[in-house]
Amino acid sequence: MKNSITHIIIIVVAIILTSILGAKLYKQQEMLFPGKDAMRAVPIAGLHKFTADVSWMLFVNYLGSISGVNEKNVDEVTNRLEKLIRLDPNQPKYYENGAMFLSNEDAPKTLEILQKGTHNPNLKNNSVIPFNAGFIFMHNLDPPDYVQAANYFNTSLNRPVDSEYSISTNAKQCYFRCLALKDAIGKKIDFRIAMVEVLYKEIESDRNNENSENCYSAEQPDIKEKLLNALRNAKIESENYTPTKNALQRIKEISTKVFANDHICDKCMQQYGPGQNYCSHCGNKLVPWGVCPKCGAVIGCAKFCPKCGTKAEE
Repeated sequence: MKNSITHIIIIVVAIILTSILGAKLYKQQEMLFPGKDAMRAVPIAGLHKFTADVSWMLFVNYLGSISGVNEKNVDEVTNRLEKLIRLDPNQPKYYENGAMFLSNEDAPKTLEILQKGTHNPNLKNNSVIPFNAGFIFMHNLDPPDYVQAANYFNTSLNRPVDSEYSISTNAKQCYFRCLALKDAIGKKIDFRIAMVEVLYKEIESDRNNENSENCYSAEQPDIKEKLLNALRNAKIESENYTPTKNALQRIKEISTKVFANDHICDKCMQQYGPGQNYCSHCGNKLVPWGVCPKCGAVIGCAKFCPKCGTKAEE
């Protein structure tokens, strides 16, 4: 009998202590994620994680019971998600997955939730949440906010890459695209030219600042390839696009600075190999390289001609 009473006392004391601890933790959570008065009840014994896990399963089941988030149920979905975040504000899936269910119906609320997740110090190494925020700023907000989108894509790129969910490639593309769209609108220039300028500026910035904190280093092998593709797109005329005289002049200037030693056809912007007199892509006459100055044999990058021994031109 005494042992039973002792056990009961221990259980009661444990519940009281955990409830006190739970209340303190809950107050700290509400400092970061303030909620509505109706949802301020402290979970008994501080079982936030358990309650949050159960609530998440119920949330997923609820989403499965509706045909999709629309104007009739968006408030209910939002209330359920915000309750989850208050219970466990450090759970990444609430932001990575949960918030995105709201994106088509309520982009501003989605961004509010994703911004909280991005600035949560306990999720500072998460690159998916800021990427999602940038995506919403870019694609779902009306009108789009390309400045904010670029900022969040940049935040994503500056965080550690999760090997199981690598989004760095998409984030880089979106980052540059947002900068180009911003400039195209603000400076009233064609998007193709704006993209060229953005990529060229990134390369020059990296060259001029070895300690640059830019999200994308020009030392990475594909940065020049991205710029070369952008130059092609900006130079080649299409059904709905004709480059201006100023644009062509700028393209030539940038191409000469960046690709002076890469042997690029100045008409179609394709690389050509040693000994070529005409471009195999467009037929344009080229300045041949990698040819022996004495016998004319194609020697590529060799220092001496293997046919006559003549030293290659530097």
